[in-house]
Amino acid sequence: MASMLPEFDTPNSKAILALIDQLALLFGYYTNRIDLKTGDLAAVCLPDCTLTAHAPLWGTKPGKEKGVPALQVRKTLGGSLLPFVRIARHDMQLAMHPEGKGICLFFEVFMKLKVCPCFGNLMKVPLLFVVNVANDTAGVLRISSIHEWPAKDTAEGRTLLIEKVGWPAETKFTPYVAFGAES
Repeated sequence: MASMLPEFDTPNSKAILALIDQLALLFGYYTNRIDLKTGDLAAVCLPDCTLTAHAPLWGTKPGKEKGVPALQVRKTLGGSLLPFVRIARHDMQLAMHPEGKGICLFFEVFMKLKVCPCFGNLMKVPLLFVVNVANDTAGVLRISSIHEWPAKDTAEGRTLLIEKVGWPAETKFTPYVAFGAES
């Protein structure tokens, strides 16, 4: 949990890590199960928070990337996918925006069928999980948007963060096993 995580010398780092920890709980990162009857996404995200999967992740076509409300994503995952699939996250690494504007996690997602794990991995997807933050109307830091970008490793991810997302050149990743990651 957030209290056991190392310190980062960036503005908002503790608050951002706590938000990601809560988001991980709400999206089943620790238990591989989303309980739609518990937890309040509004305590973590702004009302208009969306998750955008960038092509070719999850079958998204180039130019067809569209933000989906985070609450809708949570309901979809909790109601359809997670009951049948076990998701594991490996090789987790973290980059904190030096100005406290967000966080980026790199990890590899491994999916297996729960009913027959003998088939091995159904899918292995390396990706960047970029979370942007902003203050709500009361001045409380919340997640404003989430973007999933394809990246085969942290070098490619760093380049993407700098060239496409606008993060500064000093952005760097640090190995960081947290938020339900197995390695």
